[in-house]
Amino acid sequence: MKLNGVLGPVESSALGCTLMHEHITNADWSMRMNFQDKFLEPDVVIDLAAKKLIKAKETCGITTLVDGTAINNGRDPWIIREVAERSGVNIIMSCGLYANDEGWLTRRPQEHIFQLFDNECRNGIADTGILPGMMKAAIGHAGLTEIQTKVHSAAVECALKNNLNIFVHHEALAENGHQVLDLYQKLGMPMERVILGDVGDTTDLDYIHSLLDRGVWIGMDRFGYCNFLLGFEDRIRTIAQLCKEGYANRMILSHDLSSCLATRVPWEEFKAKGTDTDVDYTYIHTDVIPALLRSGATEQDIHTMLQENPVRYFEGK
Repeated sequence: MKLNGVLGPVESSALGCTLMHEHITNADWSMRMNFQDKFLEPDVVIDLAAKKLIKAKETCGITTLVDGTAINNGRDPWIIREVAERSGVNIIMSCGLYANDEGWLTRRPQEHIFQLFDNECRNGIADTGILPGMMKAAIGHAGLTEIQTKVHSAAVECALKNNLNIFVHHEALAENGHQVLDLYQKLGMPMERVILGDVGDTTDLDYIHSLLDRGVWIGMDRFGYCNFLLGFEDRIRTIAQLCKEGYANRMILSHDLSSCLATRVPWEEFKAKGTDTDVDYTYIHTDVIPALLRSGATEQDIHTMLQENPVRYFEGK
């Protein structure tokens, strides 16, 4: 099956070791347009991100990265394309909006939102010609507001029309995943084509089981933020337990990292340090996998989560 990659079609069978939830940059466009190089220098971000991906490819065998950056969360197709070209890593981009109830969406009909999404998926993002490889949506702590219901419905409509899957950011501690899944089922979105992301932020196995019972994929995908919401060992114990229960074939592993998040430190400080996070795209391999193996997961579980599941997800299996 051919997937839409940043540099052209990618065979699903050739995805290899895949990080399913990452970002190249999340830098607000209004800030960039107004403050320009005082807020972000694209060439610097490209150089840093490409070096990080080359390191992940050469030391860990990472061959594909799925960039889940939403349109209104700093998605930059020009930077992403350049990083893909320099690094040699397959990158798959997303189409969709984050869980922001922005003013321009208030009176915008669902059909207009769908048309914007659909145009990208049929004709390419801006002037790049890049076709999105999946839809992205998000539900925040406020849940499915009236605006977000429109946005999610438009995303599902676009996914169904263009034969794309959906990745959904959700707030695991608020346990609001079922709100999204109820809407998606009502709209006819197959559950096997949905990843509910950020499930790794909770240790509540009853909640996790209730999601798995609906047939979705779950993202154990926030290892870039083990100092945020939930610690490293709790995340490891939860995944290891689910592997023991036979759920390795429904989970994906990732970091949810951005090479430049552009929200933490001033630009000059970021440029001097070369990062605004404590880890990079190799952390799954250097720390997470050894910890999972010590906790009872098997080498086959790891292979399933990092190599087999991305293929099965994109192929709708």
